[in-house]
Amino acid sequence: MRTHAYSFPYSRPRIDQAKAVENGTGHDNQFIGMYRLRKYGFTTSFLDPEHVLGNWLGRQWRKVLNIWWMHVPFYPYFWLYDVVFAGGAYGSLLIKALLHLPRPKWIIYDANIAGTIGKADTLRTKMFRYAVSHADGIVTLSQVEEDTLREMFPHMAPHIQFLHEGVDTSYFIPGSESEQNFILSVGIDPGRDFATIIDAVRGENIELKIATKPERVAHIELPQNVSARFYAHDELKKLYASAKAIVIGLNSKEDSNDSMGTYAVIEAMASGKVVIATETKALKSYIHDGTNGFFVPVHDVRAMRNTIRKVCDDAAIRKEVGARAREFAVTHCDAEVYAKKLAQFLSTLKD
Repeated sequence: MRTHAYSFPYSRPRIDQAKAVENGTGHDNQFIGMYRLRKYGFTTSFLDPEHVLGNWLGRQWRKVLNIWWMHVPFYPYFWLYDVVFAGGAYGSLLIKALLHLPRPKWIIYDANIAGTIGKADTLRTKMFRYAVSHADGIVTLSQVEEDTLREMFPHMAPHIQFLHEGVDTSYFIPGSESEQNFILSVGIDPGRDFATIIDAVRGENIELKIATKPERVAHIELPQNVSARFYAHDELKKLYASAKAIVIGLNSKEDSNDSMGTYAVIEAMASGKVVIATETKALKSYIHDGTNGFFVPVHDVRAMRNTIRKVCDDAAIRKEVGARAREFAVTHCDAEVYAKKLAQFLSTLKD
């Protein structure tokens, strides 16, 4: 089966990352199982603008045509594949739905479909719901999203599948660096809540390193114990391994199943680290509060500060909870586990 993959917008793989995976020097977390599917009889490739046009021109292309429409000019390429596995390209899916095209089969890689549709009370959200309803399947990243979408689209229920996000547990490993007196927060998407974490560590005897684009925190006055910059993947791997804890702040909404933060959470867990995260519906599929990580309420500075203190002051907690986090990642989130389950799901598709 020939399968094309498109990664979603804030974590799109660069060409150099693909080369690193192919030569064994990098991890394939952001390639949504496409390399590993090849072990199960699939022929896979990528059709992001960057993979077709190169990194620079691909980025310019995205600025002109947004996530909805930027693949439409490539539409004839879709016909070369049996399956499209996409976290976007909804304009192309809409065209397929409107024209009732049977091929290729279209599987959505879902980060927050239910939240994007909402009440479907605008033309855009109505178009989005119509397009989604004509997909051939959906892979969700949390149990709550699977349950919600099966209620929204009962005709698709057998073809909606929750799979834990996949992480390369042989790349992100515990114990490769000695622990240092800092905590790490990771994320480049706009939904990150760095402000709460920064306020929580003001005046504390702990350094906070933020791995993000500097513009994400440009509006915040950083205290002396806080720094922010972008890190390459090999640098980030070392930071995961040497941090006392990984802290993920999210601007969560009560009615949202948004899966933001899952990449950082599973990378940290695979590294054997305690994760302190904003409690969200989606992350409940990954973090069991007090067992393999800790939750704090959204925007709660006091709870965030107290939890950071508890974890950073107690080496036993870090060791025990970190070990359970690693065990969870290996058992449920390992990239090989993800790829095998994805292959089984794709194999159920019928012409």
